Amino acid sequence: MDILQCKLWRWQFNLTTNKTVEGPLDDRKDRLTEFGVFNQAYAGKTYRYAYSALLKPAWLLFTGIVKHDLDNNTSITYNCGTNRYCSEPAFAPRTNPKSEDDGYLVTLVTDMDKNQSEVILIDGLDISAGPVCRMKVPHRISSGTHACWCPRELMNGGGRQTVSKL
Repeated sequence: MDILQCKLWRWQFNLTTNKTVEGPLDDRKDRLTEFGVFNQAYAGKTYRYAYSALLKPAWLLFTGIVKHDLDNNTSITYNCGTNRYCSEPAFAPRTNPKSEDDGYLVTLVTDMDKNQSEVILIDGLDISAGPVCRMKVPHRISSGTHACWCPRELMNGGGRQTVSKL
């Protein structure tokens, strides 16, 4: 595991000149990051912010989330806490967002000491403030579990909730 040196990297393709520019996204060379995401409303457009999971060196564990400001080459980190590990973040924009980072980062967090997990929402405008919402999961989820999030309207059934009784 010591050879795992994950870094966010970006390739920019100019379809007119056929020139490609590439380089690291993180402002800190000593930090290991994985699972880079951004606000999907900006897919194919210039975007300012990217988010990633902070990798614990020599482990496949994520200790927090990093918000990268690509215009200013700076970053802000949210740390999950001692013996708490998150999964990859997803970005969910607010309804009628006022800026690119006006939304929530959604991730699963596993607390190894309490043997439990929760889903947390972090305000994309101020990730260092920590979760604005915590939802306890009925049982512990394996650290690093992958998930995706989508609006209810895209779910099968057109957004109607179905409850079944066993």
